[in-house]
Amino acid sequence: MRTRDLVLSVIENEWPVSVSHVMEKLNELNDSKFSLQSVKYHFDSLADDNKINIKKIGRNLVAWPAEIEKIRMIHELLR
Repeated sequence: MRTRDLVLSVIENEWPVSVSHVMEKLNELNDSKFSLQSVKYHFDSLADDNKINIKKIGRNLVAWPAEIEKIRMIHELLR
């Protein structure tokens, strides 16, 4: 499985999630070591492809799946 797909699966399963949390999860799941820079690269790439939404909160970059935002908008419309 590609690193990008691994990052996306961690975000989908544990949202909202920070870059450092995703890095820790990937390092637990795999024998290889992932760096913060490589995980942040995949965050930016996934955000560019509209797969995830990201927001800077303090010094942390937090991500959640883009589908969640769509569900939230539908919920707001139903109110």
